Formats: sequence, C-alpha cells, structure tokens
Amino acid sequence: MAFFISSIVQITVLYFGLLITASLGKENWDTCHFGSVKCLCQKGKGQTNLLKADCSNRGLRSVPVFSSNVTWIDLSNNRIYWINNWFPSNVTYLDLSRNSLYRLYGHPFRGLYNLKTLNLERNQLNQTYFYEGFFDDLHSLTELNLKSNIPTYIPHGYLNDKEYSKLKSLQTLKMDGIGSLTFGKGFGRLEKFQKLDVSGKTGNCSFERISKDMFLYTPRLVYLDVSACNILEIEEGAFGNLKYLEHLDVSFNQHLGFWSLPNITHDLNKTSIKTFLAKGINCLAGMSGTILKHSLQYLQNTKISEINFEKNKLEHFELGLLRVLPDTLTTISMGEMELAQGIFVTDYFLFQNRQFYNISLQMRSIPYQTFDSHCKHDRYRPRMSIEYFNWLEYDNEQREASSSTFISRKKWNDQFLVTFEFPKTLNVFHGNMSRLYGDIPEFKINAPGLREIYMQDNLLYSWDGPVHGIENIEIANLSNNFCSHISKSFLEHARGLRILLMSKNNLGRSLLNDVGGEIFRNTVSLEFLDLSDNNITVLSAHMFNNMNQLRALNLRKNQLLTVNVKMKHMRNINYINLEQNRLATIESESRTLFKRLFQTSKLVIYFSENPILCSCDNIDFLEWITINRLHFQDFFHYNCSFSSSHEFNFMSVMSAKASVTSMKETCKSSIGIYMYIAIATGVLFLLSIVVGIVLVKKIKCNNRNAETSV
Repeated sequence: MAFFISSIVQITVLYFGLLITASLGKENWDTCHFGSVKCLCQKGKGQTNLLKADCSNRGLRSVPVFSSNVTWIDLSNNRIYWINNWFPSNVTYLDLSRNSLYRLYGHPFRGLYNLKTLNLERNQLNQTYFYEGFFDDLHSLTELNLKSNIPTYIPHGYLNDKEYSKLKSLQTLKMDGIGSLTFGKGFGRLEKFQKLDVSGKTGNCSFERISKDMFLYTPRLVYLDVSACNILEIEEGAFGNLKYLEHLDVSFNQHLGFWSLPNITHDLNKTSIKTFLAKGINCLAGMSGTILKHSLQYLQNTKISEINFEKNKLEHFELGLLRVLPDTLTTISMGEMELAQGIFVTDYFLFQNRQFYNISLQMRSIPYQTFDSHCKHDRYRPRMSIEYFNWLEYDNEQREASSSTFISRKKWNDQFLVTFEFPKTLNVFHGNMSRLYGDIPEFKINAPGLREIYMQDNLLYSWDGPVHGIENIEIANLSNNFCSHISKSFLEHARGLRILLMSKNNLGRSLLNDVGGEIFRNTVSLEFLDLSDNNITVLSAHMFNNMNQLRALNLRKNQLLTVNVKMKHMRNINYINLEQNRLATIESESRTLFKRLFQTSKLVIYFSENPILCSCDNIDFLEWITINRLHFQDFFHYNCSFSSSHEFNFMSVMSAKASVTSMKETCKSSIGIYMYIAIATGVLFLLSIVVGIVLVKKIKCNNRNAETSV
C-alpha cells in the first residue's frame, strides 16, 4: 500500500484523440512569378500591396530578383551556393536554411535595415569567417540562426565579436559551439541579447570546458542552452555573473556526472534562475548515481520553479535533498531513471507548493549507449554527508515519525482509513511505468488541488477501493495494468471524472457481472471513456445509465457480439469506437437508438474489422448502415465475414446501394422459392397422411372380412 502511494506523481496530460486529424496546408497562397521562378505568394494582412513569398523546395541555384513589395521570403531547401542578387529593403524575414552557401562575398545583406529574422541554418558557412562589414546594415535584426554549418574548430575560442557587436537589436543567437568557444568583449555591447542556444541537439557542439570567463561579456542572458556539447567540466560559478538568467539547460552532457552539480549550481543564487534542466548528465553505462544535499544547496535562496533530472542513471538521492529547495519550486521531474523506493520518498510530500511530480518510466529498460560508453566521471565518487549515515541508523519509530508527515490514520465515516496527505497545490499526479505492483485497497487521499492521475503501465491487478477524496479529479489513466477485477464501489467517489482511460486490462468478467451498471453509477461527469482491449463479451443495458455528458466511448478490440447498451440519454455523444469486435450486425432496437442519436448529434461510429454478416437474414442492417454511411467511419473499407452467404460491395455509394437492391431481389426470389417448396412439402405431407389413413382402414377392413369368413 505504502509502495503504491509513494510513487504517485504528476505529469502532462496526453489527451486521447477523438476526432479525425485534418490535413494542414497553406491557405490563401497563390502562384506568383519572379522572373522565371514560380513561387507561392500571400498578401500581407491589412496591406494588400505587400507580399509573402515562399520559394522553398524549388531546386534553385541562385536568388531570384524579388519585387520591391516583398517583405517575407522563404528560400529554404534549395541549392543556392551564393547570393547574387540583393533583397528588397522592406524584407523583415529571410530564410536561407538548408542550402549550399559556403562563402558570402561583398555585402549580401546590403540595405536590409528592416530585417528582423535571418536563418542561415544547415549551410556550409564558417561562422568565424564573418569579415568586416558583413552585418553592417542589419540594424533591426533580432534573431540569427547559424546552426549546423561547417563544424570548424575555433582557435583559442576566437569569434569576430567586433562584427557581431554591430547587431544592436539582436535578442536571440543560435549557433554551433566548437572548440574552446568564448564570447568576446563585442558581445557586451549587445544590450538586448537575451537568448543563446549552442545546443548539440540542433547543431554542432563540442567543447570540453565551460570556464568562468566564457559568458563574462553576455551578462544580460535570460536563456542559455549548452546541452549535448560533450562537456567534461564546468568551472565553479561559471554562470554566476548572469544576473538575469532564468533558464539553464546542461542536459545530455553525459560525462558531467552528478559530481559536477555543485559547480554548476554554485552562484546560481546570484541569478534569476527559474528552470534548471540536467537530463542525461550521468552516463547510462556507468554505475547508478546519487544526488547529495550539497549538490543543490546553492538553489536554496533562489526563486527556481522547475528542476528536471530525467533520463539519468539515478538510484536514489540523499534524504532531505528536496528540503533544501525553496518553496517556489513547483515542478520536479525524475522520469526514466532507476529510482529505488526508499525512505527518501517522504520528501515528495513535504512541499505545499508543488504542482507537478514525475518519477514515471522507472520500468523502461536503459537504451543502448550510442555515445562513448566509457564514463569519464566514474573516477569521481562524491562523498555522502554525515546526515545521510545518521539517517541509516535511525530506528523504525523515528522513521515512522518522519513518515507521518504525509501518512496517517484518520476517521472517515465511522471508520479509520489510511490517509495520504498531498500538497494543496498539487494538480497532476503521475506514476506510469513506475514498478507499482499489487491491488488498490480502500484508502483516502487528501489532495484538494489534484485534477489528474496517471498510473498506466504498472501491475495494479485488482482495483478494490473505494478510493476516498477523489471527487475533484478530472482525468485518470489506469491503462495497461493487467487488472482482472474492478469492484462496484471502486469509482464510488469519482463524480468529477471527465476522462477515464482503462484500456489494455482484462475487465471483461467484472463488467459481465455488473448487470445493474453499478461500477460507473457515480461517474456522472464523464465525457470520455476508454475500455478498449479488455476482453469484454457483454455489456449490460444499464452499464452507462448516468453518463449524460459522455462524448466519446472507446470499445475497440474486445469480444462484443451485440450492442444493447441504453444510450438515449447521451445527447452529446459524437464518437463510438466498435472496431475489432465480433459484431456481425446491430440489432433492430439499437439501430433505432442510433438513428435518434444521428438526428441530435454528429455521432461517428468506427465499425471496421468486424465480421459483418451479408445474408438475407441481415438485409435490414445492411440497408440501414448504407443509408447512414456518413456516420460510419471508413465505411468503404468494410468487408463481409467468411460465413456470409451473399456478396456485398462496400467500395462506393453506388455499389453499396446496388448491393442492397440486388440482395433484396435475390432474397425475395429465394423467399418465393422457399415458400413454394414449403407449400409443396406441406401438401405432400398431408396427402401422405390421407393415403396412410385410407390404407390403414382398408387393411383393417380386409382383416375383419377374413375373420368373418373363418
């Protein structure tokens, strides 16, 4: 029981798709020509004389001559290797990504005083070769993207910062990080420079060390991404001079290890840090790690709101680690790790401001190590603090006293229930694939702010309950838990549920025995119910009696032979999935019900991969489904079962109607023949009886005559 609740956390909702995804394309774009080049153009909003020009994917080798009213140009995915024509002076957006630019001569961006966004990503440019005058006219440029160009080594960290210093309006710079990269004094003149992205995830990045001087001249940075750069070391206090820094991402530098956390976080209390991402910094091929209290102590006096340690090989963290973090922290994410279930989990429940916990995917196997399998940080073994060893020596009574901060026994309706106390601000509760095993007994949670629970992909094989205190929960995912039993009282207090996902279990027998529809009797707010892949053979007529708000019902991949559920009250339903069942037909009573729903809602039924019986006995259903084909998704892909006595063509409207007409005539003729045969058989039967009676009487008469003569 304690094991079950201790791993419950918060995550992002993944709403189950209900409607068909519409294809996206460019609307209101017309063909236009610039010389011999054909592009797509769109008029600017409110300014009919200005144009957006999309000339991407045209196989161009040079830049077309654009008219002066073009203000937005997309030349991406071409084969342009040099800029031979100047661009109109009114251009504010220019995309030259994914071309073959390798050397820019002269002044390729002359006169572009209004240009705000310049994308040179994925070319063959050398970012150190920006000669004097290259950026002269880009006075308004706010975003520059130089990602994934030639991975050129930068000797002594040299960048032509004098040239970059001319970009007075620059706010965002995305570039490759090669060699011992350092941002010189010229960057200090960029008063609006706030976002720097040198991540190797989206470009080339490989520098071994971040020194204290690397960002000395970029003090106004708010956003810094140095992820996936093969960094071996970060010098203590390297980010301390970034007074305005709010977002720091050092993820996927697998050689850093947890031992580097004190250096990374050192002096972050001098910044404005809000988000700290350190995903995948511990080598997956090495030993499981531990995060100690002193690793994050410098975050104590910050206003940080999110910490992410996902995808690390972390087994546990020191007791009290989370307690050194400030009350402003609302999101802690430790998914896809190897967290053990230890006494340290008591820290999860001591924070009244937490809104999001994630320790999911603990059962997922470690991915194949595609990087350097030798962990350079293995030689560094951090020391655990004395407090940790003292904790190991605590007796059981002391541990229980510590745990009582979130577990208690309280009286509830004249009985004492185990009660779990959660932060009042917690609104998402996520523990999918977290090695949870066993049944769900009766207990109570005290979490007034909780709205979403995700517990899929565990081994919670029996749902007994009831679970008290869940009246405000709106979304619950219990899919793929190998559950074969759900009690009639399990959802007794789930009156606020809007979305309930219970797919990939084995609830068929429990639902079969629920003749009165008691399991879902209190889920009066439910809008979406997923019972797919549950080995369901029969649903009682009253199963969904109280679901007046239901919009979508997923019964896909079960063993249903009939659909006799009452749905007259479901005025809002617009999606029913009955695919991959054993439905040969839909009975007359259900067809009448569906017909009424077709008139009052936009109901769509998914019925493919069912063994539809194409025979004279089922002609009424075949005619009905043809008439209402617009309400049946993928109607033209339906097929008759192998046991069908007739053929039916679902391929088109005309063929389906023709099949109905043909079957009616065939069945009518067959009925006439059957009646003739039946009548003839009856007449012959009567004649045989009459003849038999006559023969019997004649035989008796002959016998009496013979006796008389004797």
